Amino acid sequence: MPLKAMEIKAFSASDKPYRKPDGHGMYLEIRPSGSKLWFLKYRIDGKEKRLGLGSFPDMSLAEARTARDKARAAIQAGRDPLHDRKMTKIERRVGAGHTFKSVADDFIQTKLVAAHGHSDAVRGIYARGQHWDERVKMMQWWSDYLDKVKAGGEVVPFDRAALR
Repeated sequence: MPLKAMEIKAFSASDKPYRKPDGHGMYLEIRPSGSKLWFLKYRIDGKEKRLGLGSFPDMSLAEARTARDKARAAIQAGRDPLHDRKMTKIERRVGAGHTFKSVADDFIQTKLVAAHGHSDAVRGIYARGQHWDERVKMMQWWSDYLDKVKAGGEVVPFDRAALR
C-alpha cells in the first residue's frame, strides 16, 4: 500500500531499523537514530541490489517516486543505476584534475621532499639519473596506455621490449 506524507512524518525511531514499503520496490527505512532514508530494491542479472535515493525530508515522497521511476526506466533499458552512479563519481574525480602529473607532483612534494629536504634537489636527482631515455619512453607509453584505458580501449600487458 502506497505511503502518504502524513504517515511518513509520524514514523518514529525504534530499537532496530525497520522498513515501510511504498510500492514498485521502493521503501522508506527508519533507523534507530531517527533518520528516514529512501531506497529502491531491484535485481540485475539475478543479483539483488539496493539503490539509495535520498533522505526524508530532504527528498519528498513525490521526488522519491520520480527518482524511483527514472531508476526503473534505466533498469528496464538494461542499465544498472547503481553502476551508473559509481561511474559518474569516478568520472568526476578523474575530471577534477587528477592527472598523472599532478599526482606525481603531490607525491614528490609530500613524500620525497618531506623526507629529503628541498624539492629542487629531489627533482634534480630524478631528472638526471641513468637510463633517462628509457624512462621517458616508458612514461610516454604509460601515458598513452592510460589514455586508451580511459577511452575504453583494449587493455594489454606491458611489453618492455617494445620500448627499445
